[in-house]
This record gives sequence, C-alpha cells and structure tokens, in this order.
Amino acid sequence: MFAIQWALVVCNIISCLPAIPSFIFKIDSDKYHGAVSAFFNEGVMATIPEKDHPFIKLLFKFLFTGLAGLYILGIFAGFAAPAVWVGYAFAIGNFTRVLYIAVKYLDGDNWVKGGFSNQQIGRICIIQFVLGVVIAGCTFLSSTNAEYQAFADEMAEAAEAKWDTDGFYCKLIFGMGIFFVVFQIPPVIAPGFALKQFQPVEEKQATDKQSLIILDFIMGFQALSILMTQALVAVFVWFMPSVDGLALWCLLFYTLYYPIFVFNPVILGGDFYGMDKVPMLIFLIMNVFLGGASLLALFG
Repeated sequence: MFAIQWALVVCNIISCLPAIPSFIFKIDSDKYHGAVSAFFNEGVMATIPEKDHPFIKLLFKFLFTGLAGLYILGIFAGFAAPAVWVGYAFAIGNFTRVLYIAVKYLDGDNWVKGGFSNQQIGRICIIQFVLGVVIAGCTFLSSTNAEYQAFADEMAEAAEAKWDTDGFYCKLIFGMGIFFVVFQIPPVIAPGFALKQFQPVEEKQATDKQSLIILDFIMGFQALSILMTQALVAVFVWFMPSVDGLALWCLLFYTLYYPIFVFNPVILGGDFYGMDKVPMLIFLIMNVFLGGASLLALFG
C-alpha cells in the first residue's frame, strides 16, 4: 500500500472512534446521556429543559452516524480509489469541518450560551486538523513516488474507461450525489429554518434559547456532514478505476446503514419526536433505489 492509502484508511478509522457511543448505547440510556454530556460544560445538560433532551440526543446520534458513514467512505476510497485528488478532497473535508466549528466558536455569545465544552470539542478539532494534515501530506508524498505515479496512470486510464462499461451507474450516482449536495446547502446556511421543517409539530419544538442554540449547531453540522459525504461520493465516482468499491459502499449504506440508523428512528418514532415522516420516506425510497442499482452494478 502507498502512503496515501495508509493515510486514508488509518486516519478515517481513528475519526470513527467518537461515533462509537451512538452505535452501542440506546438514546434513553444513562451511558448515552453521559456521552452526549461530554460535549457540554459540566452541569449544562441539567439546565436544558427535560422535554428537549430526546430530540437533542437523537440529532447527536444522526450527526455521528452520518460522520461515521463519511469516514467509512474514506476507508473504502483508500482501497478502491486512492487518487491524488481523492486524498486532497478528504483532507479538505477535515479542514472544512474544523473551520465550521471555528466559525461557530467565534460567534462567542451563542457558543457560551450553548454551554459547549471547549475541551472536548477542541480536542476533536485538533485531532481532525492533524489527521487532515496527515492525509494531505501522505497524498503529496505518494504523488512524488515514481511507483505510485505509474499506478496512478493506470488508475486514471481505468477511471476513464469505466464510463464506457458502467456509464449509466456512474452518471446515476454522480448525479444523485450532486443533487443531495444542492439539497443540503439550505440546512447548512439556515439550520433553524430547516429544523422547523424537519420537526413541524409545534408542541414538540424547543422554545428554550439554550436548546435552540444547541439544535441549530447540531442541525447545521449534520447537514454539512451529509453535504460533504455526497460531494466526496461524486469525487469518488470521478476518479475510481472500477465501480466495485463505491458500489459496495452504496449497497451497504443506502440499503442497510442509513435505513437502520437514520430513517428507521424517524419513521417509527416520528410521532414521539414530532418529526415529519414523509420526507424521510421519500429519501428512504431514493436510498433503496440507489442501493438496488449498486447491487446490479456489482452482480448484474
């Protein structure tokens, strides 16, 4: 394996670690409550209205499952599409997420009122920045390696040829990736507005100022992670030498991962959280369709 491959695989495995509590603990468990509380200053969760806790915890779960999906895409890229621009794209993704949090932090009043933990979030930002530097550095290092250059030339030729053999599938995934990117821009820019569309039942909506600041931050960051995942899927499609790696990721994530960890809680628990089920049903159908197309691309 080349340096770029080691960087994409190892760095994204490390990035997955903070998401583990979202997979192993139930939302209403004390352990998950503790995991969420770590992102706030001591005692902050106790000051948040009890009725807002379930939705805040659910969005945290969505945020980290979404980020984990992005990081696992990076692991797949390390094996299936380790092109120079893919490496730089994932490094830029790290820097962009850190920059987003930095912008929120510089909005000092809301950051303080939200009670966010500088220590916990700052530690994650430092790690993500360092990992981004490692990915970028290893990508550059590989690009200067003669053996990798020969490998990259072969990969580029195969990447161009795949549009002839698997053109429909590539255009479908690339096009849907761009569609999802555009669809996620408004929630990144105006997360508060998007939140009301996502949770239209007024009696379930948060009214507490601190809760609104927290939800605004999580919703915006979650939308950014989805946007970046789909943008990186488009980059993956463009530079991959074969559809197999991405098709396997799409099959696993569009038909299993996202339906189980994202769509299922909304569809089954929508009434409890006051969420609109219809958009999730539409996105579930779209995801399963893309998963089916990926199944055909792999085995058809």
